[in-house]
Amino acid sequence: HSDTFFLHQNNKYLASQLPHPFESKQQYERALRLPIGPEWTTKSTFQTATKPRVMIKQGVIKPIQRPTL
Repeated sequence: HSDTFFLHQNNKYLASQLPHPFESKQQYERALRLPIGPEWTTKSTFQTATKPRVMIKQGVIKPIQRPTL
């Protein structure tokens, strides 16, 4: 059936194990339920939640060069 097809297709989006900082399934699901959009939280909370984990100064990493033909 088509329902079975979609169920198998959606399984790839399910987490097979807990991501790093979480210690329980309930803790992970609670974090997923928290809205992080700017319309739901303060500006500073939104910026902290969406800030990249690693900050690199521009020019520190050399860009990849295209091979010349």
